[in-house]
Amino acid sequence: MNRRGGLWRRFLRHRSAAAGLVVIAALAVVAALAPWLAPHPPDVQNLPGRLAPPGTPGHPLGTDELGRDILSRLLYGARISLVIGIIVVAVAVGVGVPAGALAGYNPRYDGVIMRAVDLMLSFPGILLALVIIAVLGPGLGNTMLAVGIFSVPVFVRITRASILSVRELEYVQAARAAGARDGRILFRHMLPNCLAPLLVQATFRVATSILTAASLSFIGLGAQPPTPEWGAMLATGRVNLYIAPHVTLYPGLAIFITVLAFNLLGDGLRDVLDPRLRAAH
Repeated sequence: MNRRGGLWRRFLRHRSAAAGLVVIAALAVVAALAPWLAPHPPDVQNLPGRLAPPGTPGHPLGTDELGRDILSRLLYGARISLVIGIIVVAVAVGVGVPAGALAGYNPRYDGVIMRAVDLMLSFPGILLALVIIAVLGPGLGNTMLAVGIFSVPVFVRITRASILSVRELEYVQAARAAGARDGRILFRHMLPNCLAPLLVQATFRVATSILTAASLSFIGLGAQPPTPEWGAMLATGRVNLYIAPHVTLYPGLAIFITVLAFNLLGDGLRDVLDPRLRAAH
């Protein structure tokens, strides 16, 4: 308990990381309460009121090219973006961590698993996602699956390196001498001691996933209209960029702030959980 309290105090002293956590918590609350906070349904059109500027009565952030309320779509978009980040990381962790743990613990599987990872890494991540979407078809679900798949190699490598670093330590040898099975040694004794780098990477990967999904939606391969996803909102608003810049400004700011918040949180977790960085401070 004292150790956890010390880690929490060090984290709170990391001001940028604490600020990132506050922003993420606020986004989570906004996403959960979007149906009650949004002044209008996100897909209701009002063509006579299209491209209304910010400050218009009933539309604090204005309307888009179809007269839909931008604030409402941003609030619902927060829910979509956070779900994207969580599902993508869940897919990557669910596949990458067991595969990396097996590769690091058992040399018989190491070669096969790592050659598969090398093959996946030979493609740029966004290109691999485009290939997967081309096969499965555009859509939000396929986008999350594609981004999750190309995120797997990162977690395989991190998990394998962490397992290799503790494989021959005394507590592992003691568990083997006591007759513990390999599965118990790996998942009960070794993996819990390798969680710090995985937690940091997962935080960074949420930010990357949100940005990548927004990029795919921007080019028409991610969320499809009328889904109020931030990247799709950027794509539809760019046509009227010069006459109504607010249509693209607000979703762009939402993406920027969200990605920055997760990156700040990841930096703080890395500084707090990495013993070498703690010693340097």
